Amino acid sequence: MSFYAPIDHHSQGVLSLAAHEESGNARFEVHEAFFQFDSLLPRSSLTVGQFFLDIGRLNNWHQHDWPFITPPEVHKTFFAQEGVLDKGVQLSSLLPTPFYLNLTTGLTSGFNFGHSHGPGEKPKVPTHYLHLTSFFSLGSLDVQPGLTYLSRTDSQDEKTYFLGTDWTAKIKKGRQTDFLFQSELWYKNTSQKGVDKEQQKLGLYLYPQIGFASNFELGLRYDYLADLNLKDANENDYTRSHQALVPTLSYKPSEFSTFRIAYTAEFKSEGDDSTVEHSIQFQGIYILGSHPSHSF
Repeated sequence: MSFYAPIDHHSQGVLSLAAHEESGNARFEVHEAFFQFDSLLPRSSLTVGQFFLDIGRLNNWHQHDWPFITPPEVHKTFFAQEGVLDKGVQLSSLLPTPFYLNLTTGLTSGFNFGHSHGPGEKPKVPTHYLHLTSFFSLGSLDVQPGLTYLSRTDSQDEKTYFLGTDWTAKIKKGRQTDFLFQSELWYKNTSQKGVDKEQQKLGLYLYPQIGFASNFELGLRYDYLADLNLKDANENDYTRSHQALVPTLSYKPSEFSTFRIAYTAEFKSEGDDSTVEHSIQFQGIYILGSHPSHSF
């Protein structure tokens, strides 16, 4: 359940609640509770409270607004099933350049990272991040590229940083999205104080989608995730990777409902062993009440 309301001419408030089932028990929790100030600073928006961090593409959107059902493997592994939320402050500013350039900076508590329900421990360095986005058009094709840096050091002196780039391109006519391309590429580096070896991971997803027959959309997502510097007991290179193909068909009879069916083929490789898993997902989304518009 999400609640949005203007508070005064300077600010608005957002409250988002969700229920999850864990080990057979229902858990009700606050996802977001923040104030957003859009007119205190010139060309800037200030967010204070608990919110999903403005990093990459998917982490900015609620899961019911994603163009596919399940999260890409890189997003699920690096940022949890839904995404990274935390308590803190975030400033988004439109830079005074002759072209569109928006810089978002954030500082959050960092007691947890991802989507955790525990209290966590005080980090040595809290979560801090930068997200730089631009925008341009190529005829009827609108493109939004982005760059992200995020880092934190936990209570055990384990430092993690992420480098990412996200790309979104659309051709949209009215409410119909004729073409969509969405992609994120992420690099993760984890190091421990007093330990020479670093853990490095690289992952991405690619998702092209076409719209047809007014209310239908067909897309194909490719997932890739790999460990870059694994060694076996004999210090030989050791591979571990995950790939997936996810065709998805969506039907949107109106802006308040969406129905999807998706097939997933996952290819997992570790050393000389490999497995293939197949699954089919169905999804129905119903929106009661108004829904705020997204920037792009």
